[in-house]
Amino acid sequence: MPTPLATPTPTPTIAPAPTRSPVPTSTSVPTQSHEPECRENFIVENGECICDRKNFISRGGNCYPICGTEAALSDSSLCVCPDGYEKNDFGNCSKRCTMKHAHLSKFGKCECDENFIEKNGRCICDEKESDLIGDKCLLKPGKHEERIINGDDVDYRCESGYEYDKNRFCKKEKTMPKSRPIEQCYDKNKGFWLIIYDNGTRVCNNNGNIKECPKKSCSKINKQNENKL
Repeated sequence: MPTPLATPTPTPTIAPAPTRSPVPTSTSVPTQSHEPECRENFIVENGECICDRKNFISRGGNCYPICGTEAALSDSSLCVCPDGYEKNDFGNCSKRCTMKHAHLSKFGKCECDENFIEKNGRCICDEKESDLIGDKCLLKPGKHEERIINGDDVDYRCESGYEYDKNRFCKKEKTMPKSRPIEQCYDKNKGFWLIIYDNGTRVCNNNGNIKECPKKSCSKINKQNENKL
């Protein structure tokens, strides 16, 4: 019997790689939305220019300010006060102060300048509490205090060796005396140190709160400490 011929192995075919479509490129640039530029006193609302209803009023296509009491709209569209009046902080016109050393308050009332007091329809400087220097009424310095005037600036400070306390009074500085301590003891009952210096000064130090205590003595404190035990 003749030998059958071998069946030839089929050559595998390679599928072509899929072609990719080119990525579309856009040459258009997104446009930014710009708000309209409005005229004076107009504001932008929903993309349109409208007259600000809070402080202005629309007339004939224009936007005019709403003027306060006694004020009138000028030809230049500004609120102005009539002669003898001036504008307060709320935009209203009030009668100008005619008193010397007085000014118009933000509420439209005539008030005396700082440290001046009103008496018989006039603003005067109280000589008991203050001094009239030029057009200013300056408070008198307190005890151990001095007043410093530099042009329009006025300042107060304590004299040398004194400092302000919490009530703005000048008291002696709480510093240790410049001498040598010769004895010290601790009061267990009241919780302070007594320090005696060679110049005779006796100082009580309670957690940094220093004050002179001339009647204290270590002999008495030590005896009290012993009695406490």
